[in-house]
Amino acid sequence: MAPANNLAQIDTIVVVMMENRSFDHLLGFLSHESFDGRTDVNGLHQSGPAFDWANADAEGTPYPPMATPDGFLPSDLPHSREQVDVQINGGAMTGFMKSYFAFQKNDRSAAPMRFCRPQDIPITAALARRYLVCDRWFASLPDDTMPNRLMALCGYSEIDSTSGLKPVFHPLPNQRTIFDWLSANGTSFGVYVDAAPIANLGPPTNLLLMDNQLKHLVEHVHTLEKLEKDWHGSGPAPSVIYCEPFYNDFATVVGLAGNCNHPPLPASSGESFLRHVYTILTSNPERWAKTMMVICYDEHGGFFDHVRPPDIGYKPPPNAKWTVNKPFTRLGVRVPGIIVSPHVEMGKCFKGLLDHTSILQLIVEKFGDLAVDLPTFGDTAARKEQKILSLSETLTQAEPLTDVVMLPEAPHVAGPSIPVPLTNLGLAFQDAIKKAKQAVGG
Repeated sequence: MAPANNLAQIDTIVVVMMENRSFDHLLGFLSHESFDGRTDVNGLHQSGPAFDWANADAEGTPYPPMATPDGFLPSDLPHSREQVDVQINGGAMTGFMKSYFAFQKNDRSAAPMRFCRPQDIPITAALARRYLVCDRWFASLPDDTMPNRLMALCGYSEIDSTSGLKPVFHPLPNQRTIFDWLSANGTSFGVYVDAAPIANLGPPTNLLLMDNQLKHLVEHVHTLEKLEKDWHGSGPAPSVIYCEPFYNDFATVVGLAGNCNHPPLPASSGESFLRHVYTILTSNPERWAKTMMVICYDEHGGFFDHVRPPDIGYKPPPNAKWTVNKPFTRLGVRVPGIIVSPHVEMGKCFKGLLDHTSILQLIVEKFGDLAVDLPTFGDTAARKEQKILSLSETLTQAEPLTDVVMLPEAPHVAGPSIPVPLTNLGLAFQDAIKKAKQAVGG
């Protein structure tokens, strides 16, 4: 249980949500005997008689988890609702290879079973070793990107498929988000994107994919460079900060590659982004002493994880346009979570149950009234009743830490000379650009 005054000592909550990696894939090295060998983290181990996490293909050939040098992947990995159901396989967690080979026919490697070596992700590894790892953070839904991001921003999702976006009409449903609540509540916030402005529109944020969020663009969305100026300015810092990477779907629109870690990007693609954010935040010791940085991933992206997701159901909400009109029966696959703050215990592992609505619980607990405000965020209050905790529970350091970890340089992995093909999300972004420019008078 967090000391009663620890949340009171936090002035600024910083949320960084990356793309499409499972816990075992990114942080499994923490417990693996070939690397850190930690016994407090429920990650990967060497195969032995007591366990065998190999996933077989349709012919029965087993593929065990393998530490693999970082690099661009042969393709994206399957992670739609139906594909995740195959991967979880009723909780056995044995369908990852079958799902991958059914998804594409060109690559016969064990891409879903590869896991990262710490030397390939030195920023993530340093933060995980120094601060607090969460090894029971699950995606809110056993589904793909946008349903889970809507759960993180709204506490509910009117869609159950990212591929079902219809850019001709609107890319995402116009749901009420945490940004709408913060604005109505009079709580300051900012969205800072690690990408240059596009045309006259501004930084390419995910808010562009919701028509009803365009109102926040001019006042609240900036580049990451602006965060550095604001962090050292004379005025107060925003109470809530969302830092976004350069999403690869957005980057392909302008002929670039992103740094969000979405396959086929290498896992190292986001390392310089994470380093940049952490360096900015720790460069002002007075503000850093009152800051909590949350690093998480939206969903597992098709990569293997050995932990069965808890059985917590979710029914279609009002106005839902789901491709499968039946409830979810469990949480999504486990994802990496790292809490970076002077108010967490150094080098420890948090064992409480979390999902993306834990972020909403934290923000409302800090800046609102739980009894009044939390029920307005979809399924969030119901999940709290089912023992999904607020991230405030991670703030257990009795005396704030005064030192900061010195991060190494971020690695660079050479990649393809041309960006990956434009996806449905990229098309949605092109359409959103047109609408947003019209909304801001462009």
